[in-house]
Amino acid sequence: MSGVFQWVLWFLGIGLLGALSPWWGATRPRNIVGPTLLAIAVLTGIAKRFGFGWPDLIFLAVLIIVAAIDADERIIPNRWVVGLLALGIYLHSLEGHWLNAVLTAGGTGLFFGLAHVLTRGGLGFGDVKLALAEAWILGYPAIVLGLTVGLLTAAVVSLGLLAFRRVTVKSTIPFGPFLALGGLVGLLAIRPF
Repeated sequence: MSGVFQWVLWFLGIGLLGALSPWWGATRPRNIVGPTLLAIAVLTGIAKRFGFGWPDLIFLAVLIIVAAIDADERIIPNRWVVGLLALGIYLHSLEGHWLNAVLTAGGTGLFFGLAHVLTRGGLGFGDVKLALAEAWILGYPAIVLGLTVGLLTAAVVSLGLLAFRRVTVKSTIPFGPFLALGGLVGLLAIRPF
């Protein structure tokens, strides 16, 4: 089956080289394709060196793509979140951890959905869906560590931006890159090298 994942990862790279084709998810041409491909290549090399499998590499590649798009456009395209959910369904069909996945994703979705409502959209619904997809893949307890790292990192960066007057209290920052960082930490927690 690893040959299938190699082809999927290869097609992801070709799609990115197609420079923002419709399924890329970005709406404006920007200079994020090159750095995104470089980050995916470097992370893939490191991950393969330490024995990560192709599902892990696809998970990391999608997180990098989502983080790049969200940082640039403040949107998380549904097509990538749906892809992560499909990957999670595939992985859990192999491993049989369905109850953990469903309960963890449900709890995470409720927590972030409530935050979305309480902040009146300050936390975007794309962030809610991405957190749910990460929870589905990582499961408990890895997602708790990942989300904690993402939330704390976002808080520190936000406070730094406030201190240097780069943003105001009413400003928003893209949360996707912090969720991606949390996903990486959660993956490292369940796949120690």
